[in-house]
Amino acid sequence: AICLGLAKLVASFSMICALIMIPMAFANTLQTMYIFIVLFASSVLLSDMLTAKKVIAVVVAIAGCGLAIVVGDPSESINVIGVGLALLSAAGLAADAPLVKTMHLKGAGPQTTLFYSYLIPSIILLPIVNLSGIFDAALNVEGAALDMFSLAVLATMVPYFLENWSYSKLNINVVAVLNSLQIVFATIIGYA
Repeated sequence: AICLGLAKLVASFSMICALIMIPMAFANTLQTMYIFIVLFASSVLLSDMLTAKKVIAVVVAIAGCGLAIVVGDPSESINVIGVGLALLSAAGLAADAPLVKTMHLKGAGPQTTLFYSYLIPSIILLPIVNLSGIFDAALNVEGAALDMFSLAVLATMVPYFLENWSYSKLNINVVAVLNSLQIVFATIIGYA
């Protein structure tokens, strides 16, 4: 459970740092490389059979995410450290998938894995988070409470609960490919 929380912490924190240094479309596409790692890790760690169908699905998913780069601004420069941080985020997400699946195989429910994947990073980050800045923003902006609820519950907890639940019902490679579709849909919505 601690490893699950640390993997999520590494993935989230390194991605936030990467987004400061490189274009969002490029960072998200690099982060999506985690599905390749999950594909091979699941075959080694979970004795999952590596099939041509799975490899093709992963390649198509990453190609779809690559469309986000086409939509992005080509004049933006690429920072090597930002690229490294986005790939580190991919590694953190790749570690998360087999850990969640293993916990499900040992009887843990999706609410348990969700609890550990957010409790541990929250405890680690609590001393360095500017809580007064968060409260000031929430109190001074009209409708901020609804925005915070929407972000915290609707855009974070519900999707992550569904992701954790899907690990208990689906193959982890299928979940990884489905997760990569969020980038494709965000690009289409952003472009439209």
